[in-house]
Parts: sequence; structure tokens; C-alpha cells
Amino acid sequence: MPLFYAYIANILDEATFRLLAIFASRTVADEWWRAVSASPHARFIKRAAPQFYAHDATQCNLSGFFEMPEFKPIAEKFRGRMLFTQLNDGLLGITIIPPQEVTDHISGGWYHIRSAANHALCWHYDAAENKIRASDKE
Repeated sequence: MPLFYAYIANILDEATFRLLAIFASRTVADEWWRAVSASPHARFIKRAAPQFYAHDATQCNLSGFFEMPEFKPIAEKFRGRMLFTQLNDGLLGITIIPPQEVTDHISGGWYHIRSAANHALCWHYDAAENKIRASDKE
């Protein structure tokens, strides 16, 4: 599997603490997001798309992910499988990541199929009853 890249923006401005996350694979990126989103720091980190995140660098600066004691339990699981590097700050430029075709499995493997005629209606697999159900709630 090829390397997987994601931009991480600072929600406070466009010029500082912009990061590039480099993961060993798309699977590692998804695993990292599930771990981070379940942590107490989740309110300071948002995932807009598979290759675009935002963080509040004043509250939770991901550039120190592997050094910050509060991230230690999560970070150790990912040491050697991912890294963060700062992009050029001060609007001097931006590193362009290679284009990657990705399916957004933000949910960790499950997904809903939406109706084309009625976007409020979606189908999902109910594992408890082993049935596919239609619903207007996700």
C-alpha cells in the first residue's frame, strides 16, 4: 500500500502551524483518526475529508504529537507508522501532496447508502437483525 498524506490546517489562521501528516497507509490514517477522535482532545481536531484536517494549535498543536505527555497513550501506537512535518509558514508556499483516489470511510468501515431521489433517506445494514433497512436517520 502506498503512503497516505493529509493536510492539517490551523483553524486560527492560514499561515501558521500548517502541517502535513504522512501515514504508512490509508489504513494507518483511519486508525489514527479513530484513536484521536475518541480522545479528550477531539474537540480541538476536526476531520473535513480523508486528506484534510483542522486543529486549534493554541489548544492542541499536533506538531508536538509524539512529545506531548497527554498524547502519549495514543502516540506510542503510531510511532514509526506516521509523522507530521510543518508546511512552509508565512504563506511562502505549500507542499503539494500527490493526488490519491480515496473512498471516505470516516465511520471506520461502515457506511450509509443515500437515495438519489430523497437525500434524507438512506439504507444501512442492521447487523442485529441481519437485514438492510431504510431510514431517514443516520
